[in-house]
Amino acid sequence: MKRLVEGFAEPFDLLVVGGGIHGALASWIATQNGLRVALLEQQDFCSGASNHSQRIIHGGLRYLQQADFPRIIESLQSRHFFRQLSPRLITKLENILPLYEGEHVKNLSMGLAVRMYSWLDQLINSFQSSFPSGKHLSYQELVGTLPPSRRHDLIGGGQWFDGFCKHPSRLVIELLESASGRGAQVANYCQAKGIRRDGNTNELICAAYDKFTKQEFVIRTRKVLSCTGAWGTEWIQSCGKERPLVRAMALVVKSKRKVHRATGYKSRSGQLLFHVPWDQSSFSLGTVYFPYRSHHAEEPKRYGHVDKEDQRKGLDLFWREAGSILEDLGVNRRETHQVVTGVLPADMSKPKPWPSGRHHLRPMFGLEGDAISLESVKFTTAPILCLRAIRQLFQNRSVTLPHGSLEEGSTRDQESSLRKLIDDHQEIPKSVIENLFGQFGSQAKKVFHSLSCVQSKEDSQMTLLDQAIRHTVENEMACCQEDVLLRRINDWEILSKGASHPELSQRIQRVLEMNKGTEL
Repeated sequence: MKRLVEGFAEPFDLLVVGGGIHGALASWIATQNGLRVALLEQQDFCSGASNHSQRIIHGGLRYLQQADFPRIIESLQSRHFFRQLSPRLITKLENILPLYEGEHVKNLSMGLAVRMYSWLDQLINSFQSSFPSGKHLSYQELVGTLPPSRRHDLIGGGQWFDGFCKHPSRLVIELLESASGRGAQVANYCQAKGIRRDGNTNELICAAYDKFTKQEFVIRTRKVLSCTGAWGTEWIQSCGKERPLVRAMALVVKSKRKVHRATGYKSRSGQLLFHVPWDQSSFSLGTVYFPYRSHHAEEPKRYGHVDKEDQRKGLDLFWREAGSILEDLGVNRRETHQVVTGVLPADMSKPKPWPSGRHHLRPMFGLEGDAISLESVKFTTAPILCLRAIRQLFQNRSVTLPHGSLEEGSTRDQESSLRKLIDDHQEIPKSVIENLFGQFGSQAKKVFHSLSCVQSKEDSQMTLLDQAIRHTVENEMACCQEDVLLRRINDWEILSKGASHPELSQRIQRVLEMNKGTEL
């Protein structure tokens, strides 16, 4: 997958604007259905809300309470789709919800709900679902998993399983690589500036700007699908869109104990927050919502960078809402936290800041029938919504949702490839090989290819890390240090032998300079 802006000179069937999970999935679905696709992302791929959530692929258990079966069906179908798409990146996550004396949800009803949830999952997905059945948990089964301060008045709880996407950015990259392999032209750091209709040909003409070359160019296309989320001020304004926004925030905290399951806890106001595994040594707690200061999300210099004043206010609100949970989990406010935050469309009918509960496909101003803005607040239902958007744009064409895996070969083939890498590279710790394979899948073989010439066992692991960095720059459009550090390679502590952040930055910068990558 190469960043070749000159490839946008040809006319396309579909231009997708936005390179998060919705943009990547829309491009992949469209190319799988034989459409010529272009995709523009104004920052790096998966650098917005798609990479700043708690990473749970929900099946929609909470919708049972409202008997909202259409949303349950969408969620369960999408969860099954993601699990089939990449079993390596979408794993099974156990969820626990403790119940207490006096709550309106009783033990019996919780047990019935999780069993119905599992039954619906199998029925909707033709009894092919790989997720275990849920069940009621007794006091004795649950009490040992909770902090002592959360055991008072405990009567039992419920257990169910959902999906967990440990590396959302890796999933987005692999979707784009697959789409690129079928002819899609994709580029990061290219901003869509505006769109108009050609009065002679009836084509849509999108004005775009390459942030590296500082050059403007145009893309001609039959249809446009905007998947920008809350970002892209100029693009949103040019399309006549105006909507209130809400900021979503979760906290990531280092933990001495590894977290294996997601557990729900009630916050100060009664909101249900989940304590969720994050990586080998961290957990997340969220999600808390608070107002965003503008109707349009201002374009940040880098996604993931939050205005310091916004962050301070957000942390104050977070601790006010969830401080008792964090204290029960043994977290001190003075400890270092990573803030995970994104901006979503708001539901103004609620008495307090809350994201919109519904996704929308809105005609773009003045381009009805040929351009749609996709607005969603859920990672989970992206496949269903993207399919619906493409069908709406191409009503005279049969468009289907592809099924199957992004991986090369079967699960058994993947296991065989991993064993071969472990056998061939005994100078590398097994845990490092397993971790890198878990991130890169079948592409890991390319990363390991050059290690045959390395003689020193001491140097082999750091050479492997250099090769992984080079792979992301040469094949995955990593253009600056943050692209590599935040969105291409994860679990640096395992892979880098404890190298310091300055040392990692130097290694990445050397590779970028060799490949003419640069900071914007």
